[in-house]
Amino acid sequence: MRIYLQSTTGRWIVCYFNDQHNHQLLPGFGRIHRSQSKITEPDMEEGRSLRRVGIKMPHIYASFAERVGGYPFVGFKKKALYNRLHGENKDGSRDNLCEFVEQMERCWDVMRYNELDVDFKTLSTSPVLLTPFKLLEKSAAEIYTREVFEKVQGILFISAEYKSLLN
Repeated sequence: MRIYLQSTTGRWIVCYFNDQHNHQLLPGFGRIHRSQSKITEPDMEEGRSLRRVGIKMPHIYASFAERVGGYPFVGFKKKALYNRLHGENKDGSRDNLCEFVEQMERCWDVMRYNELDVDFKTLSTSPVLLTPFKLLEKSAAEIYTREVFEKVQGILFISAEYKSLLN
């Protein structure tokens, strides 16, 4: 690469660029580059089998190091192995999501049934009018569900008691 400073604009200009590498990039540290840190499928299978029998992660990594002749030659970091094995344990979350959705559908069905039941009771029965405000109470009974009507009726009782105290 060749660059020079253009005096009129004060900018650096690249006049020649060769995109072919003619040397190794950090040859002594290639094993710790992210692109070089690959866990192969046989290594993963060995890690899974050791994990299934209860061997802890540091000991699994030590077994890899012993097999290849030392920790610098393993080819991946202990954290990478831990993340891959731990991520596989979380892979069952799809089943948990399906179970959650099914449970939510059952909850919605129960809620819809309860709403239909309340609507049926509201439409098929007639409320008992107890306050002196019969016309107001009757219109509230036609508008609201039974549950809400009972609350309105309670408020009407309180106002009737208040009215009798004033008389």
